[in-house]
Amino acid sequence: MKIKEPSSIPQLVVAIIRQAVIDYQNSKKAIPEIKKKIKELDQQISEEVDTIAAEKMEVQLADKRRQLRAKQRLLKDAETFFQKQWFEELADALNLDAGKVRKKLGTGKLPEKVL
Repeated sequence: MKIKEPSSIPQLVVAIIRQAVIDYQNSKKAIPEIKKKIKELDQQISEEVDTIAAEKMEVQLADKRRQLRAKQRLLKDAETFFQKQWFEELADALNLDAGKVRKKLGTGKLPEKVL
């Protein structure tokens, strides 16, 4: 694929990195919340005497487990992205230090170019 507007490359690079940052941060935040809800649902199901109510909670529990797996997969993909050589090349294209971006990723204090 040939890019028709070479001047748009930096914007594209920023968008790719920004999406990975968003995926990473959102997943990091959501995973503990989902795990907490799964634990609560497990507890409620074990205490529920009404079969129909328990079945409804089982459906909710299955949905939360799917959400958890999806967020964990997204987090893993984002982490993998930041470890790859081509991330370093993208960062270089923006005159960013890939190592610093990785360190700051966990703190949320990323360079303005990325956010």
